[in-house]
Amino acid sequence: MTQEEKALQARINKLEAENKELRSLGSDNGFYNAYFKELQTSASNTEAFDKVNERYRCFFGRYRYSSYDVYRKIKNLNIKK
Repeated sequence: MTQEEKALQARINKLEAENKELRSLGSDNGFYNAYFKELQTSASNTEAFDKVNERYRCFFGRYRYSSYDVYRKIKNLNIKK
């Protein structure tokens, strides 16, 4: 495999990983799971939320939730259902 082929394969792998994350963040469960995964390394709930919401904005061009409080209220409503 040449250097060019290795570079192309690395780019393909990166795009496939981004595509997987994009599809995941696009769903309610995917966002929720990403938030809980981010909690493991974040100092606070708000910090974890901000990181995931920012990743969502990078992919979709807008924030999924306007604030952590809005996210928390919607999450709690969904849990009660």
